[in-house]
Amino acid sequence: MQELINQHAFFDTIFQYNIDTIVVLNKDGIIIYRSDDMQPSLGWQSNELIGTDIRHYIHEEDIRVFEAALYTACTLRTTETCTYRAKACSGQWRWITSELINMLEHPAVQGFIMRSKDITDNIEAAAKIKEKEAYYESLFCNHPDSVTLLNSAGQIEDANASTTRIFGYTKEEIINQHFASFVKPEALETSQAAFAQAWLGKSGWIKGTGIHKNGTEVELSVTLVPIMHQGKVIKVQGITQDITQVIRAHQLIKEQTEAQSSIFESINEGFLALDQNFYITYINQVCATLLNESKEALLNRSLFSINPDLSSSIFLRKCKEVAATGKSVHFQEYFPFINVTLDLDIYPTKKGFAVHFLDITDKIAQQENFEKLFFVASKVLNGVLILQANGTIEWANESFLKVLDISLTEAKGKKVSEILGENNINYDTIIKIAQRVQNGVPFSEDIAFTQKNGQRIWLHVDITPELDKSGKIKRSFFILSDVSALKDAELHLQQQANALFLKNQDLQQFTYMVSHNLRAPVANALGYTDLLYRVQKNDPVYDKILNKLKTSVTRLDDVIKDINTILAVKDKDKPNTKQPVSVAGVFRQVHERLQGALAECGGQLVTELNEDYKLNTDKVYLYSIIYKLVSNAIKYRSPNRPLKINLGAWQDAEGKIVLWITDNGIGMDMQKVKSHLFKLYKRFNTNVEGKGMGLLLVKNQVEALGGHIEVASQLDSGTVFTISFNS
Repeated sequence: MQELINQHAFFDTIFQYNIDTIVVLNKDGIIIYRSDDMQPSLGWQSNELIGTDIRHYIHEEDIRVFEAALYTACTLRTTETCTYRAKACSGQWRWITSELINMLEHPAVQGFIMRSKDITDNIEAAAKIKEKEAYYESLFCNHPDSVTLLNSAGQIEDANASTTRIFGYTKEEIINQHFASFVKPEALETSQAAFAQAWLGKSGWIKGTGIHKNGTEVELSVTLVPIMHQGKVIKVQGITQDITQVIRAHQLIKEQTEAQSSIFESINEGFLALDQNFYITYINQVCATLLNESKEALLNRSLFSINPDLSSSIFLRKCKEVAATGKSVHFQEYFPFINVTLDLDIYPTKKGFAVHFLDITDKIAQQENFEKLFFVASKVLNGVLILQANGTIEWANESFLKVLDISLTEAKGKKVSEILGENNINYDTIIKIAQRVQNGVPFSEDIAFTQKNGQRIWLHVDITPELDKSGKIKRSFFILSDVSALKDAELHLQQQANALFLKNQDLQQFTYMVSHNLRAPVANALGYTDLLYRVQKNDPVYDKILNKLKTSVTRLDDVIKDINTILAVKDKDKPNTKQPVSVAGVFRQVHERLQGALAECGGQLVTELNEDYKLNTDKVYLYSIIYKLVSNAIKYRSPNRPLKINLGAWQDAEGKIVLWITDNGIGMDMQKVKSHLFKLYKRFNTNVEGKGMGLLLVKNQVEALGGHIEVASQLDSGTVFTISFNS
């Protein structure tokens, strides 16, 4: 105990004249002494601190800093300085800077002497200074306008980023340059005078023209602000705005105002502006001409002093209505004193009224004539249609609307194609008519379309375009006549002609068959019959002649059967057993039927089609067609390669089902056989057994189903049959 008392006495003696707070720590950081001669800034009493760990009073974020200094002082035996936050008695944190002196080996100390100062006020003052500097720097650097710092010689000492943007130079190119380098010569004198005033302590503002680095002119607004220190100007700060766009906008507004005035003077519509007392503040030439006086004579005069009759006009009442409601009005009025009818718009303005009008006297007269024509057009039986230049319906009479089954309200403003729809009329026809209308010459056209009830009708249309003074299409007049009965008669006649043509072809072919295919067996039969009369029955030759006669008659019977088969197909133009038939199903049935023949020759049958494809047709005929073509492919296969047959189907853009059958067989020379295909007893390969009527039956059956068959073939490559159907 006595040793501790002596140690404290020693510390009090050596630190009594020290103005700093002295704390002595042992090697573990425990406070063993604190000087009491001065009031400590933290407010702790010595007896509260002695024996406690110094770390309890240091901010947790600063403990590592303190311990690092303590460790360095301990290991290197140096004096270390550290700054940290210490907790005051009041609970506040104060900034402290301490010197740690290693005196562990001193027998009287055996610890660290920590000499501390409270530097909180200094740090807070420095922070405020730094904040002000940051604020100024931010204001200077981030200012949207150009900010420069000028010395007394007018040289630029600093410039922000906006300066480089406005003038196009880099900051390095701007620094130390005289501000006059960036000013147009015409604005130099004014700029120098403003700078001189700023150096005398007076802020100033000037507007002038600067020069961009690329040589273009920049309109500028410059504020010069003196920077004062202890009553003296030490710098001048220049704040420059690029007002080029503003100047140009003002110039544009001026030009637009002049252009607007020019427009008001050039168009054929009247304009005038009135104040609240109906005095004319603006009037264009059209209005002045209507009032039969010059513009100069009418300006600043009361409208009612010019013509007292206006005091009892609708125009005056409408002006008062606009003044009361603040809303514009539109109306028409006849003015007997000038014998014109005007279409007027009156708009409220801050100072009175703006009046716009159009002389519609001639238009009304035309309207009256149009109403007369309209009455006539609405009563005629033919359809009458008026289209605007853009092809939309302007008017249609009842006869036309009845054909379309639509009201005039529904039709107005629409194109005919919109009303009819793509399924009811051919768009190519509409485009063709529209193109011919643009020629500006009257013409006629027959068109067909389907009504809403599904009935197909034909119309004969006489079209007359109306041109304006410049030769452009103004509108078009359509006169429509229903010629469905005539078209039906023409169509029926054409069908009869086609049928007669086909019958004539059949008759010619039948005549050919009779003359070539019947004549030979009949002649043979007659010859053998005549011989029988000349030979005795017991003569051996008799039986031979009788066999020959039987063969001829049998051949004659085969030919007659073949002709009956073909004629039966032709007579049955439209099979009565039509039903939805799965094309894939028919292909599978043919495949199953011919599977043995395919296996025998090593052939392959491949189908490629959509399982959903269906035809509204006669299944027996369709099966017969596919079967005959596939069996032909097997029969006329090539001996040089394995047989491959492909069956497929697709649906074209018009919704028609198209079947195709290809093979890699012996093929045909189409140049030689094309004219003989699909004819009776025409065979193109005598090495294969056949009668030469299969393709004719196929063609007749396809046509009976309303289809069409085509053939493409190449010798020693194969053949392609393509069959198209309407459904």
